[in-house]
Amino acid sequence: MDYLLKYKEDIKEYLESKLGFPNRYFPNLRDYVIVDETQAHFIHLLMGWKEKKYIYEALRHVEIKADSNIIIHQSNVDKPLHLDLIDLGIDATHIRYHQDEMELIESNLF
Repeated sequence: MDYLLKYKEDIKEYLESKLGFPNRYFPNLRDYVIVDETQAHFIHLLMGWKEKKYIYEALRHVEIKADSNIIIHQSNVDKPLHLDLIDLGIDATHIRYHQDEMELIESNLF
């Protein structure tokens, strides 16, 4: 199996395993996994009402680049997302946070 396809499948399954709303404490919150297969974006989105406050938040957002680099755009969770990705078997040298993406872009330009 192509490793890019494997990364896509593993990340989608991982995000789906993190769905946890609604629950008895937050019955008006919902979370969703949004997948854009064409552009390889995977988003775990939380939205709804927590008491009188409306919540709309990307809990996790991962992009898989064609060169096998994985960019973490958002990780609003307790455990750093890169650790879970490594646990999935993704090569740690392929994982970057969005702050580091400019370094990758510059290295490919020069």
